[in-house]
Amino acid sequence: MNTVFVHKGVQFVCLDWGAENKAVATPAMFACLTDCLATGLPSILLMHHAVVPMGIPRIDALIADDIGQFADVVRDCNILGMFCGHTHATFDGRIADIPVHGLRSTSYTFAMAGTEFVRVLRNPQYRVVTVSERGITTEVVDVEI
Repeated sequence: MNTVFVHKGVQFVCLDWGAENKAVATPAMFACLTDCLATGLPSILLMHHAVVPMGIPRIDALIADDIGQFADVVRDCNILGMFCGHTHATFDGRIADIPVHGLRSTSYTFAMAGTEFVRVLRNPQYRVVTVSERGITTEVVDVEI
C-alpha cells in the first residue's frame, strides 16, 4: 500500500508500516519513501502507525524498532508534515525536526488512570489542515454531541 499522488504541486506519500499492531518498516516502504523524496517536491507523509512517542508506554511500544532509520531518511527533505493515527489519541510531535500530527479515534481513545491503561469515550474531533507555500497549519476541532 505504499503509494504517492501529487495535488497542486504537493506530493502526498502514503506509507504502509504493515498489518500488525506494532509498526514494521519494510525494504519496499523505505524504497518508496526514498524514491518519492528524491523528487524534491514539497511532501506530506500519511500513515496509520505513529512515528513519535506520546508518553503512554503501551502505545509508544508500537513504534517501529527501526524508527531511527526512518528519521535518517526523512531528515533534511522537503517534508511539510506527517499525519498518522493508531494511537487513538490527539497529539503533536516532531521527528527529524518535522511536525507530526495525530488525531484521536472516533470510537474510543486511551488514557492513563494512575498506572492503569483504560479506554475512554470522548467527543469526536477533526483536524483542519491548510497547505501553503510556507508550509502547513493545523487546527483541531471538537465535535459537539
